[in-house]
Amino acid sequence: ANIRLNGLDQYIQALCFAGSKDTTLLNLFMKDTSSGASHNSIGSNTNQFGEFEVNGFQSVIAIKLDDLFEIDGVPSPNHIKLDVDGKELEILEGSSKTLSKINSILIEIEGSNLKENLNKIESIIQDAGLQEDINWRNKGSGRNRLYWRAKT
Repeated sequence: ANIRLNGLDQYIQALCFAGSKDTTLLNLFMKDTSSGASHNSIGSNTNQFGEFEVNGFQSVIAIKLDDLFEIDGVPSPNHIKLDVDGKELEILEGSSKTLSKINSILIEIEGSNLKENLNKIESIIQDAGLQEDINWRNKGSGRNRLYWRAKT
């Protein structure tokens, strides 16, 4: 609804799927089943803050981003925003071709991603030719990081 309310529905396509390192069927484990709730997780009941009590689950189609953009009619993105409560690394692991084509990625890094996965996350992004804009990280909470492709 926000896309339409902001008059951007001719420019943005919202697709309903779970990103993953593999294309498969997974369970979405829900800590909170209310609409718009966060800290849920696909594939396990663990998010960036650790294991949580499951209050519901449902099956979801999980798609590797490199597979998604091979589907006829699905345009390649210019920008990706990842804020998926701890599954950022898993999504990036299935996105090398996609990352090599985009102009930028905004990714939330906190909890286990900051403590355990940061080097792997940054390596995947940098191997795709994207470099962090440190000035962006210094704005706000510091957990959102923006990586750009250098202009040639």
